[in-house]
Amino acid sequence: MELGESVGVGIADVQSAEKPTCDHQESKETYGWKARVNGWGADGTKCSGENLYKEEPNGMWPLRVGHQKDMSLGVVPEKKSNAHWASVGLDGVTESDFPLQAHHLIPKNHLPRHPVVVWLCQKWSKDGKFQLAEDTEYNTDHANNGYAMPDALRLKEWKSAASDGDRCGVAFRVMDLTKVQLHQGSHAADLDPARIRAILESGQMPTVTPASGTGDSDDFEDAQIHDAGYLNDIDTWLGAVAKRIEDHVRFCTAGCKTSESGGKTLVRPLADAVRLMDRVSYIAKVFMQMNLLFACPYGAAYAKSRHLLQWDSAAGRYFIYKDSATGPQELTVADVQQALSARSR
Repeated sequence: MELGESVGVGIADVQSAEKPTCDHQESKETYGWKARVNGWGADGTKCSGENLYKEEPNGMWPLRVGHQKDMSLGVVPEKKSNAHWASVGLDGVTESDFPLQAHHLIPKNHLPRHPVVVWLCQKWSKDGKFQLAEDTEYNTDHANNGYAMPDALRLKEWKSAASDGDRCGVAFRVMDLTKVQLHQGSHAADLDPARIRAILESGQMPTVTPASGTGDSDDFEDAQIHDAGYLNDIDTWLGAVAKRIEDHVRFCTAGCKTSESGGKTLVRPLADAVRLMDRVSYIAKVFMQMNLLFACPYGAAYAKSRHLLQWDSAAGRYFIYKDSATGPQELTVADVQQALSARSR
């Protein structure tokens, strides 16, 4: 499966999800919902990795059992101190216990710039045709938008590493032990052949954005933690969500449209908008697990070193492979579709 082909699989997944409809919620004059979206949501709380991880009742830690079993979003380890990881190092890292970064699958500082917010927050005024009468209850800090990912920065082996190569070895070992991509450093860029080959085939080792590792690296998106390669795919899937909702609103005869104001159609918020947003989060998580989307350069370098990301010189493209008993096998669209079906839509 070609690396770039995967984006279309995500679009198809959003398009095949159950259509949004007014029938999925009670008919009320108002709902009293308050969205949490930086700068636009009526909730007003600033989104953070700390909230995503521990906030009651919807954080990853309070919902940790369902997060893994029902939501298929992965294990949620208990957060341990920097001193703990500096002491135990790699000996303490397992699939269920690692230095934790609570990662917003739809990044908290990027979502507020996407036009899909017109279907989440009443305050969004940039759409020329529609405006919500009130917020949905979408919460960027909800466990549905969270993925527990490891970093290596707090480990004693990282601190004592003498070179980028040594640090890369520690990063690879963390991914070996956790079976999850690293979440540190700048997210991989467009992953076009020229860029990725320059980074991964020239002998150059990935480096870490200086701001990373001082706390929750998800708090450093503005320091290029999330770069174009990750965000381009997220934007595409959010665009598919926006189109699905608009297609419903335009033809709805069940009272979705409430009135006209200032040349715009006022629309009641849809509970299904939250469901579709959660689907984008889930697609991103599955794609990272299958090396179709990379959280940082270490993830891409690791996949290539394990022959799960292979360059086809004749085609001039990267192809994605999966582990098998007989060695790496090319990933198929059916494989991705099966992985996505682990959680209902």
